[in-house]
Amino acid sequence: MGYGEAILGISEEHDAGVALIEEGRIVLASNEERYSRVKFHRGLPGRSLDWLLTQRRKQGKSIPKEIAVASRFHVGSNLGDWYHLDTKYEIVERLFSLTGLDRLLGGTSVGPSILRCAALFERPEREHRIRTWVSGYGIENPRITFVDHHTAHATAAYYTSGWKSSLVITQDASGDGWCSKVFVGEGGRLREVHAVPFFHSPGHYYEYVTFMLGFKLGREGKVTGLAASGNPDKTYPIFLSEMHYDSDHKRYVNHALYRKREIDRLKLRLFGISREDIASGVQKHLSEMMMKYIVDMIKDYAARTPVNLAVAGGVFANVKLNGSLASLPQVRELYVYPHMGDGGLAAGAAFSLAAISGLRPKRISDVYLGDSPSERDIRAVIGVYKKRIRVAKPKDLSGRIARALHHGHVVAIVRGRMEYGPRALGHRSLLVRATDPRVNDWLNRRLRRSEFMPFAPILRQGDLGRYFKGSEKVMSSLPFMTVTLSCNARCKREAPAIVHVDGSARPQVVTRGVEPFIYDVLTQYARLSGLRILINTSYNIHEEPIVRTPEEAIETFLTGSIDVLILGDYYITRRS
Repeated sequence: MGYGEAILGISEEHDAGVALIEEGRIVLASNEERYSRVKFHRGLPGRSLDWLLTQRRKQGKSIPKEIAVASRFHVGSNLGDWYHLDTKYEIVERLFSLTGLDRLLGGTSVGPSILRCAALFERPEREHRIRTWVSGYGIENPRITFVDHHTAHATAAYYTSGWKSSLVITQDASGDGWCSKVFVGEGGRLREVHAVPFFHSPGHYYEYVTFMLGFKLGREGKVTGLAASGNPDKTYPIFLSEMHYDSDHKRYVNHALYRKREIDRLKLRLFGISREDIASGVQKHLSEMMMKYIVDMIKDYAARTPVNLAVAGGVFANVKLNGSLASLPQVRELYVYPHMGDGGLAAGAAFSLAAISGLRPKRISDVYLGDSPSERDIRAVIGVYKKRIRVAKPKDLSGRIARALHHGHVVAIVRGRMEYGPRALGHRSLLVRATDPRVNDWLNRRLRRSEFMPFAPILRQGDLGRYFKGSEKVMSSLPFMTVTLSCNARCKREAPAIVHVDGSARPQVVTRGVEPFIYDVLTQYARLSGLRILINTSYNIHEEPIVRTPEEAIETFLTGSIDVLILGDYYITRRS
C-alpha cells in the first residue's frame, strides 16, 4: 500500500458514515443520516457509499481497494435499547449487577480482552457481510482491515491537527471495551500509553443523566446548555458519591450500578430536584474529573509542558468542557477534532490504515467534504416549486444577503459542499442578526426546537478580539465551533443573542482564504450595520438531520420558518 493510495473508511455504528483518505487528507466524507433522514443512523451506510463512489467515478479516479472499518467489535444497540430490555435480558443484567460481574468484566482489562476474543470469532462473518455489501457498489475483492474504536478516534485527531508532536486523548461512553485511551504522537506515529475500561466511563454517566432527564441519545448538548441555569450544590455531591477520579491510581472509579439500574436509582436520588440543578451538577462532575485526568496524563506522558493537546470522542462534543481544558496551564494549544463523535470514526479508521505508509499530520482547514447541489438539480427543483416561490439571481448575492440580515430576516444558506460533522459551518446554515436577545425564543419556536444553549456566532477571524477573550490557545478549533470563549462587554452589548447566561459563546471564525462567500457576507453586513458578528445555526427542523438536497431546502423553507433561502447562487423568497 503506497502513501498516495486512496483508502475508504466505513463506520456502521452510531452515526454511520464513509470517508475517503488520499495523500494524507480527507477528500470525501459524509454520514448516512443526511441521506436516510434518520438522526444518528445505525447500520451500513449504503447511500453515503453510493454518493462517494459516484463522485469518485465522475472525477475519473480509481475505486479504492483498501477498506478500513471502524470498531473491531460490532455493537448493535444503544442506551435507549438497553433501557427497554425485555424480561430475560433485564434478569441477566440484574444478575451481573448483583454478583459484581458487570464491575469485573467492564471495570478491568478482562472485559476488553473478552470483547477482543469475541471480535475474532465475529470477524469472518462480519468481513463476509461487508465484502458482499461493497461488491454491490462495484468494489470487488477489497482488502478489509478492522480498526480499534479509540485508535480511530485518536488517529483522526492526530493526523488532522498538523502537530508532529502532541498528546492525544480520547474519551467517550465506550468503544471496543474502553472509554478512554491516551496516545503520544511523535514524528508522524502514535503510541498508545494508557487506557480506561468502559465500566468507569464518565461519558456513560453523563449519558445516563441525559436519558433520565427525558432527552434522546445524542442530545447531551441540551444538558450542557441547561447546566448554566442551575446550581450544582445539591446534586454534585450525589454524582461524586457515584463516581470519582482517583489521582493516586490515575483512573476513574465508578461506585454506581450499570445502565438501567443506575438510571432508575438516579431517578430516586434526584427526585424533586430541578433539571437545571441536575444538569449543573453533572456538568461540574464531568469537568472536574476530566480536568484531573488530563492533567495527570500530561504529567505522566508528555515529553514537555505545556503540551499540544488533540482530543476526540463523544465527550469532547461538550463545548463547555473544552473551554475549561484550554484554560489549563499545562496545555499550550487545544485541538478538538471537528467530527469528534462516532460519526467521525470512518475518517479515523482510514487514517489508521494510511498511517502504516508513513503518514504525517496535516492541519485541516475546513470540513466541506460532502454532497454539493449541482446547478442542474437546483434549476430542476426551482421549476417544480416555481408557483410558490420567487427567484432571483443577483450579481451581488452577498450584498443582497447582508441587506436582508440587516433588516432582521432569517436567511438559510444551502451552497457548496456539505459539512462533515455535527455543525453547520456556513454551507447548510441559518444566518440571523445577533442583536435581539429574544431570538432564542422566537426562532426556536419557528424551528420547533427545544434548545437551552443560545445560538452560536459566526465572525471573521480578524474580529475575534473585538468580541471575545482567551482565544489564543484554541485557534485551531475555532473554525469548527467546538469550544466556548468568554464574551467581553462589547459582545454582550452588540450581540446579546449569542451570549449564554454564564457569559460564554461558542464561535465559528472564518477567513477569506477558506470561506470567501460567508466572509464577504460578514464584511458587507458590517458596512451596513457597524456590527461584525452574526448568528449561525444549522438549517433543519427539530429532530431532523441538517438539510442536504435542494428539494429538502425548499420544503423546509416553505414551512414558513425562514424568510430567505439562498440555494446555490439563487435568492429565493415565498410568494405571498
